[in-house]
Amino acid sequence: AAARSADARVRRGAATALANAENEDGADVLDRLLSDGEPTVRAVAVQSVADRTLSSRLARLIAMTEDPAPEVRTVLATGLGRFESPDAAAALQALSRDTDPSVRGAVAESAATLPDPAGNEILARLAKDRDGYVRTTVVRASGKRGDPASLERLRQATTDSEIMVRVSALIEIGRLGDSGSFEAVREALSDPVESVRDAARTAMKSVRPPVSN
Repeated sequence: AAARSADARVRRGAATALANAENEDGADVLDRLLSDGEPTVRAVAVQSVADRTLSSRLARLIAMTEDPAPEVRTVLATGLGRFESPDAAAALQALSRDTDPSVRGAVAESAATLPDPAGNEILARLAKDRDGYVRTTVVRASGKRGDPASLERLRQATTDSEIMVRVSALIEIGRLGDSGSFEAVREALSDPVESVRDAARTAMKSVRPPVSN
């Protein structure tokens, strides 16, 4: 009954409550809420399906990549990362081209744990995104992955046009202690921006030059 209420707040509450249901309980109700006329209700329903990783509803989520509301697509981009499925990965590939930077940023976050080749393919594309927020998110996702391709992205990001991207890249390099990034960090010590130089000095404490053979 709550899912059919005229009050959107009640319907959102119903969608939230269904996140804790087991097996297929309430899945038919979530189907109805995924088609709700109110974007916030749809977003909460997407989140509930993702929290439960309801594989029976994955196709329904994938069909929502064209939802008109960016807040729904943003939650969707985060939720699809929970599904270990090539179809979910393909949907994230599509969302990585979304017109809204919040959606693309959410895709980058999901790509941090997405298996290859999709994970690094998505991050490689978004590393060239026109939006600084998205590129910063790519840097953080690359830091979580820590694989060779991600480390190379971090080195390249130390010369990004956006200050926050450069700082974030240096923070991740320092956290990982990657000796292969020594030269990139050393060059960042001469960055014209003080906050970038500070991040480089901090990173240099944990990054050592590669040992010559």
